Amino acid sequence: MLLDRSYVDLKNQVIKAERKLLNALGFVVHVNHPHKLIYAYLHALGATGNHELMQKAWSYMNDGLRTDIFLRYRPETIACSCIHLAARTISEPLPLPHEPFPWFEAFDASDRDVQTISVLLLQVYARIRAPNWTRLNDTLNKLRIGLSNAFAKAQQTENVANKEVERAKAILEKRRREIASKAAEMERQNGAKSKAREGSGKEKEVQRDREKENDHYNAKQTSSSASRSRSRSPIEPKKFRSSPIYYHHRAESTEHDRSSKRNHHHSRHQRDERRRAREERRAEKDRRHRTRSRDGRRKVTEKDRVSNQREREKDVYLALGKRRRSSESPSPVKVRR
Repeated sequence: MLLDRSYVDLKNQVIKAERKLLNALGFVVHVNHPHKLIYAYLHALGATGNHELMQKAWSYMNDGLRTDIFLRYRPETIACSCIHLAARTISEPLPLPHEPFPWFEAFDASDRDVQTISVLLLQVYARIRAPNWTRLNDTLNKLRIGLSNAFAKAQQTENVANKEVERAKAILEKRRREIASKAAEMERQNGAKSKAREGSGKEKEVQRDREKENDHYNAKQTSSSASRSRSRSPIEPKKFRSSPIYYHHRAESTEHDRSSKRNHHHSRHQRDERRRAREERRAEKDRRHRTRSRDGRRKVTEKDRVSNQREREKDVYLALGKRRRSSESPSPVKVRR
């Protein structure tokens, strides 16, 4: 940081004024720093060639300015303490003369003062530094910014994931609705087809019934015409009204016509009963068809188809005055000669 020249001049003036004031009050304002004494004592010990020892002692002397040892002890004692501590703390400790008395006593320094100054210098390095609040605040701000950025990124990722999930849900819901609408449409179409088939089936049944009635009527007309032709064949002799045989045959023919009329009414009643039974069976079949499974409905449909076919064959044979092939052969008809 660059300082203003006016600030530097003002600072020097304040220091000079403070020194003059202390000198006027009787304070010692001049301190004799023992740096030159370190070199003189090492030269006396013959250790000027050990640069590491000299550098270490010089460093201890500079660090001693951070304490009050220069106000409590003489410069000679401080120089001896720095050399004594440096000789023990270098990478290769150097033994100094200790017999017949310690070497620093030759320079008028006591053993107790040297040990005390050494402990004070070592305590300088053991001090806990005051926290640098500016640096700590910067570090905390960086951590807060990093955490906030990470949280914002995680929140953004979560929002994107939620949007994707919502989009997928919307697509699935749309497809489900489309499938449901298609199923409903197919069901309506199937219902319309089934109704159309039922209507066509009913129309076919009515048409078949009409055809059966027509066939029955035609068969009856054919049988009656055949009987009349047989009665009037040229082979048989002509019957006169005056003969008793004529009246006998007439009575028999009248009785036969009455019985045939009764049988005709009876057969018509039977056809109505069979038609009602057939409609009831068809309704029951439709009900079972709705309640059963696909295989069950197919079996029931096949069974009903076979039964309906048999019923129709039976009606046709009854209309023609015959029996079905599976039944026993009819009894022979006696022809009156």
